[in-house]
Amino acid sequence: MGRARRLSLAALLLSLAPTLSSVIDLAAESWPSTVNGRSTVLVVFSIPSCAECDRLDALLPSVDEALNRSPPPVRVARVNGNAEPGLRARYGVAEFPELLLFLPGRAQPLSYTGELRADALVHWARAAQAGDVGGPAPAAGAALGAGADGSGTRWMREVAAALAGTPPP
Repeated sequence: MGRARRLSLAALLLSLAPTLSSVIDLAAESWPSTVNGRSTVLVVFSIPSCAECDRLDALLPSVDEALNRSPPPVRVARVNGNAEPGLRARYGVAEFPELLLFLPGRAQPLSYTGELRADALVHWARAAQAGDVGGPAPAAGAALGAGADGSGTRWMREVAAALAGTPPP
């Protein structure tokens, strides 16, 4: 087989391989070194028996890549809620999936209540990093977190509280 053909085959195999992700699997032991108040970290609490968690888990490599393509970076991490009951209790995680965004210098994380879409997650994290509490995600039908239950309003209150350094309402 010629060199050009080997290179073409290698390029084809690389394009078919799954992309490497830097999504971090977090446990109580690694929590302090990852969620340390110095960098922005998006933490996803999930459990293996949750279909929505599986759907979200498939999006995490894309979210991670998008959030780390340009500065400031956002680390993406996941926690197995069944294996880490202490972390669940510490952050009040009762339902899955639960997405929390930890911002540098903020005592309380932000809780994501929007659609489970990669673009919406990226937009929300970037807006929160920039201190923008009013902008909805690029819509695929509805605004970020805007539902009949008022979750959009709750999200905005949580972002405002976190940016002010106060506990969420």
